[in-house]
Amino acid sequence: MTHVVCDLSHDMAACADVTNRFGIPCVRLPLSGDDPQRYDPRKVCEMLVSTG
Repeated sequence: MTHVVCDLSHDMAACADVTNRFGIPCVRLPLSGDDPQRYDPRKVCEMLVSTG
């Protein structure tokens, strides 16, 4: 695993904790859709394709 990806709604401190504890960069991106409790599938797919 090279990165952890989460939505911007996740706390920056929690993201930093992942990086500090496991040495894996945590990247916060705008991934939620109309329902803030779920990631937007299109946004997630676009993010995955753009990082490949």
